Amino acid sequence: MQYLPNNLVSLLRAEVTVGSVAECVSELVHNSLDAGASHVDIFLRPSPLYISVVDDGQGITPGDMRHIGTRHFTSKCRQVSDLEFISSYGFRGEALASIAAISHLSVTSRHSDYSSTHTVTLMNASEIYNGPSSSSLLSHGTQVVVQNLFNNLPVRRKSTLGDNENNKSSCDDIVKSVRNCLVEIALSLQSDAVKVRFRSDSALLLDLNVRPKDKNDASNVLKAAYGRAIFKSFDTFNARRGNVTVAGLVALELTHTKAYQYIFINRRKLVLPAIYKSLSNLFSTSLGFHEETSEGTQKGKNQSVGCSINLRPVFVVHVKVPLSGYDLCQDPGKMVLDLENYGDIETAILGAARNFLSRLSTPSNLCIQRLDTDIKNIRPDGLAPQNNWESPVFNSSERLIPRLSLKCQSDQSQFSCCTLSKSSLRQAKSISQIDKKFILLSIAEDDGRCTLVIVDQHAADERVRLELLLVDYFTHVLRCRTEENCSYLSSWPRDQDHGAFSVKFKCSFSVSVEDFEALVQTQVQLELWGVRYHLSSLAKTSTTTEEVDKYELTVHVTHWPVIMTETHMEEPEMVKAFLLQHAYDLQSGQMPKLAVGQISELVNGCSVESTAVLLDLAYRYIPRRMLELLNSKACRGAIMFGDSLTEERCRELIRDLSKCRYPFQCAHGRPSMVPLVNL
Repeated sequence: MQYLPNNLVSLLRAEVTVGSVAECVSELVHNSLDAGASHVDIFLRPSPLYISVVDDGQGITPGDMRHIGTRHFTSKCRQVSDLEFISSYGFRGEALASIAAISHLSVTSRHSDYSSTHTVTLMNASEIYNGPSSSSLLSHGTQVVVQNLFNNLPVRRKSTLGDNENNKSSCDDIVKSVRNCLVEIALSLQSDAVKVRFRSDSALLLDLNVRPKDKNDASNVLKAAYGRAIFKSFDTFNARRGNVTVAGLVALELTHTKAYQYIFINRRKLVLPAIYKSLSNLFSTSLGFHEETSEGTQKGKNQSVGCSINLRPVFVVHVKVPLSGYDLCQDPGKMVLDLENYGDIETAILGAARNFLSRLSTPSNLCIQRLDTDIKNIRPDGLAPQNNWESPVFNSSERLIPRLSLKCQSDQSQFSCCTLSKSSLRQAKSISQIDKKFILLSIAEDDGRCTLVIVDQHAADERVRLELLLVDYFTHVLRCRTEENCSYLSSWPRDQDHGAFSVKFKCSFSVSVEDFEALVQTQVQLELWGVRYHLSSLAKTSTTTEEVDKYELTVHVTHWPVIMTETHMEEPEMVKAFLLQHAYDLQSGQMPKLAVGQISELVNGCSVESTAVLLDLAYRYIPRRMLELLNSKACRGAIMFGDSLTEERCRELIRDLSKCRYPFQCAHGRPSMVPLVNL
């Protein structure tokens, strides 16, 4: 047994404390805020990695400068009891020490009580220089420069920067993560006003004037960071339950990502997925219904297609509780991972949200009120209204389903417990149509017995039609793309339409930064399905919180798939929903990307000769909303309950169903048949 070397201890602690470029920037900005800075300027160069954070805070005294890089040296916490009243972001004295252990760190500072400027430079925790600075700061404050981050952690460096520091994708991811981290910090502030500026290379990405005392501040921060589309309309709510105080702000329109959801406990980010999920479900259900019905019957008509959209709410919630209710020491990022009074805090947050939703003038409330009024004005005898009349219960007018006799019910062996297969379905014999709704089949078993199976005629025909539609449409897509030599950039004339596939179309709508970036990355993929668009930005490089209403990212759709013009899917909100749904499905990996060159491989490799293979490819690649439209189209065109079928039509339907890839469920997942009894 022996003690670990000091340099190894520093390295191990640094791996835990600073896990990414964003965490490094977060620690430095928190130090600036703890120093009382009113201006914080962050500069990031992704390749080669260079970080600079400059503030106008109180500064560091020359005597304390020699302790830079020393672990557990801090002025924010002196004894254990201080943890019960901690008001600063940092208190461990580990941030600078951890950064110094894995980088080339330079700290230049001038304290407000001194006229001199001092600099300390360290390389992997080893001091290189400590003394007067060659260039004096004009006023008090601190400048921290970090270079060669993770230089002695090759695995961490590779996972962060990729195989090559010039990798554009890795650089973009770093810039995006730092921007999101700074927005989170800006939203967590609840005291003095702070100006935060973030530049990357030569571009100004953030210019936030944070005013925590302004109730609209959170919306201004989000608009300035992600575009005004994220917060077109919003409202605030407040509540108090015992020693728990809740203040929140929520957008009245939903978005396609949950990246804009924030809950803070005493300015610390809360990391408890259960609360986020509960609050998100509550807002999604209420605001989603409000959004669908508040614009009249036309929007409700569009929603009748049956398309499911994964929409998420946007909210910022601040909770104040006693500091003794959680433990900051358990997490390196000083976030709240667990709560002592979890139930009380969750109840307070959800209660505040429910009270907020109850006072919204949603159409659902109006419908309920109107229904109550109508019921009160009805009397069974047609006379004047009665206040004490109770609604009667009427017997159903439908015939009861016939039941088996008690003797049959007691003999459990009469009921079928067989497993249906496609091979047995091919040999099934159609007996007759029942009640113009079902088809009764007889399927022979190997042991000589037979099983009676009842088939839902609508579900069966729906499945047959769906698979034909899917195969035909996907084949059509492949043919169109093959005729274009699988390259829309070179061989698809930009000023012409593919008449059988897409049509000219004009539609524009605004999006957030996250949506904008997702659509940029998936533009080629969406164009494979007949959608063409271009993106534009207004005042992106000069956006401040004072100019949020001028900051707009816009998508201009010029061509639209023919298949989606047949079901009222050409309105701006529906167009936006389709594009973002598929973009986020591709981005999250829920759907694979159909590479342009892969189409010719599928065709030339004869993979498309098999209907089963074509169907599997269609299910794999067709955008979800298109698939749901095809489901709806198959449903509307299928045989309905009440349609009378001849014996030959029944046999033909069962024969077609036996050839399907998935014969035992309809387009919406319901079973198409059920075994009844063994004979």
